Order: sequence, then C-alpha cells, then structure tokens
Amino acid sequence: MSGSAMVRAAALVLLCAAARGLAAQEAAPRTLLFFGPRLGISAVVQEPSEFNDNVQSLLHDSSRDYFPVYSEMGIQAQQLFPLGGTRSYLTFQQTLLLGGLDQGMPLPSAYMTLGYRLPFGLALGLGPYITVAAPDGAPRFALALVYEVGWNFSLPGFTIPLTFIFVPLPSYVNPHISLLCGLSFGTLE
Repeated sequence: MSGSAMVRAAALVLLCAAARGLAAQEAAPRTLLFFGPRLGISAVVQEPSEFNDNVQSLLHDSSRDYFPVYSEMGIQAQQLFPLGGTRSYLTFQQTLLLGGLDQGMPLPSAYMTLGYRLPFGLALGLGPYITVAAPDGAPRFALALVYEVGWNFSLPGFTIPLTFIFVPLPSYVNPHISLLCGLSFGTLE
C-alpha cells in the first residue's frame, strides 16, 4: 500500500469516527428548558367570613367583601433533566403567581418544586411555597410545602400543562388548592 493510499485510508477512518461521534452526541438526551404563562383558580379551605376578615387585616378595605375562591396568574420556568436512556425526566421548576386580582386583593406567592415527569406526561413535584398571610392582623410571609400533580400535553415546540397544587400552609393559615393551566415553550440546552 502506497503512502498516499494509507493517508486516504487514515483520513477516511477519522472522518467515519468523527461522524459517528457527532451522531452519538446528537442522539444523547439533553436538558430541556420550558418557560411560559400560567392562569388558574385557587380556593382557600376556610369560611368566607373568616377569609374576608383575614384579607381585611391585610388590605383594610371595608367597602367590599372578599371570597375564598379567586383567580391566579403568573409565570413558570421549568428545567427537565433526562434520566439515563429513558424518556423520563427529573424536573426543577419555579413559579411566580399573583392571585386575587379579580377581587382587587393582590396576593403574591411563589414556589419551587423538584419532581419527576413520566414519558406520557404525568408529573409529580414537591417543594417550598411562600405567600403573604396575616394570622394575627399583622402581614408576614408564610412558608409551607407545596404538593404538585400535573399532566403535560406535548405538541411540537410547546406543551400545555394542567397542574393541581395543594398547599397545607402552617397551622395559623388555612390550606388552599389551585388548578393552573398555561403554555410552556421549550428549547434544548
């Protein structure tokens, strides 16, 4: 075999190895990033008169009554980390919400969850939750644990998440439940 034939053979072997390496790299699972708006409804497990008294201690507006079912709107970011060669993911998400605007009572809240998402869209999560409360008439932040169960309907380029969250706040504030829906636009990292 001549020297030029050996160089061509070596170049061909290197090109094939590089092409195979690139194909393997493209096939490797990557972290997915999702970001999008959320809309929903929340309900506080409390008598309407007690809920009204609690909100009144925060907002001091006796010209109206507040009801323990209110709207939520916000934004969510989510990172999905592939688990091995499966189509399941470890999830980390951050959500900022502003509730009660339909009743003129801006109630901010935020939560983060660490969870698991199955290939067919079911997602479970658990993490810290923070909101504003006034258990003794003085506004302060309340920290709790949020439990999240959701379903993600995947379409090309985005998903439609439907999420149910349960927040058993500390004993001085009543628990609440929320149902959130929205759009999540995804990208590969």
